[in-house]
Amino acid sequence: MALLSTWFVGGLFVDGWAHTHDKVDQSFFTPWHGILYSGWMVVALFLIIHALVGRSRGATWRTALPQGYFLSLVGAIGFGVGGLADMAWHIAFGIERGTEALLSPSHLLLAVSMGLVVSGPFRARLHNPAKDFVHQLPAVVSLALVLGVAAFFTQATHPAAQLWGVWGLHGYRDDDFAATALLLAGCTFATATLFTLKLGKPMPGAFTLIFGLSAFGMGFLNDQIYPDKVVYAFVLGGLVLDGICAVLTKAQLQTRAAVLGALTPVVLLGAYFAAGHFLLGGLAWRIHFWGGMLTMTALGGLLLSQLTERAMPSHLA
Repeated sequence: MALLSTWFVGGLFVDGWAHTHDKVDQSFFTPWHGILYSGWMVVALFLIIHALVGRSRGATWRTALPQGYFLSLVGAIGFGVGGLADMAWHIAFGIERGTEALLSPSHLLLAVSMGLVVSGPFRARLHNPAKDFVHQLPAVVSLALVLGVAAFFTQATHPAAQLWGVWGLHGYRDDDFAATALLLAGCTFATATLFTLKLGKPMPGAFTLIFGLSAFGMGFLNDQIYPDKVVYAFVLGGLVLDGICAVLTKAQLQTRAAVLGALTPVVLLGAYFAAGHFLLGGLAWRIHFWGGMLTMTALGGLLLSQLTERAMPSHLA
């Protein structure tokens, strides 16, 4: 399921690449849509076949699939409905341009449905915890794909796609919007970390994979516009978070959640700011701005960790 979901989300990014490289013509039937929708079809068939097997054994539709995968089946059906809605939307109103493609109702239906589909391995692992690398890897890949979908549909604000505050690309005129964008990104990163901790002790390299994969997706979409150094900054940030998590191995889960929830945006956005300053020509902001953003996002991550503390599975708390 994790491998098929990777094909599915990969198709999304290939279709997005076609949009950012002006390779989309005035038609729904494009090779880029073909990659995306073929990924959906194989995932949907995989789920439907397993559901039918479960039904043949006397299970209800809700219990025909292993725990965690019923919502994936719902998402697969929703994506099919969204695809028809998207085709109708294009015929009625034309092809979206720029940020419009991230906001059109039919695309948002596809985004939510895709998130339900690819998060199946993560939900399944919550019901059957695993500490070894092999059995936890599909859940971590699942989370990485969910964050990738979130990054794709928030690329108008994502730091790896916009390079806020870097001289020559974005300057002081973007301060107000950049502050909001970075706060959203920081809280999104902290949320991904807190979901990862729901798996118990994350496997080695979990944060590098989760944050690195979405950053590479952003770099792939915008390779003609923005340098790839910022992508590697997020990979480095993931490595640092893996190291911090290893140090906190013996700490209680609530402590790990609070510390990592607060430090995740600091580490990732700090690496991003450092790349902008030292490798990309310098930041347009003074310490008051970027230092304040690190503080705000750390507080946001800490508050999120407190909100989720009581929602942790009983076997982890």
